[in-house]
Amino acid sequence: MIRNILTISAVILVYLSYLLLISERVPADDRLLINFLVVPILLGVCGVIALSREIGAVTRIALIAATPILPILIFGGDPAKPGLELILIGPLALMFSIGAAIGIALQMMLKRKYK
Repeated sequence: MIRNILTISAVILVYLSYLLLISERVPADDRLLINFLVVPILLGVCGVIALSREIGAVTRIALIAATPILPILIFGGDPAKPGLELILIGPLALMFSIGAAIGIALQMMLKRKYK
């Protein structure tokens, strides 16, 4: 239980740190692709691998999918575009879920290969 809480906290902290410190330094041409596709998928893969396997795969995917909610609510939105941050939660949760599903598939493949 503690491991899972620490893992989710670490994923949220890494995502917040990335958004605050690194995301603006990504070249403008690649910013959308990196910030909304690559980073969430990589964090989803890493997060689901670090979670305890005692909980089910669907639960692990749901926990990882919920991680972008807190950073988006912390950052808030643009006063000129109210509610835009709430629209971003869906696609980000989807990217984190895809990463989590990839991580679970990797775990299953490695488990079969090295059994």
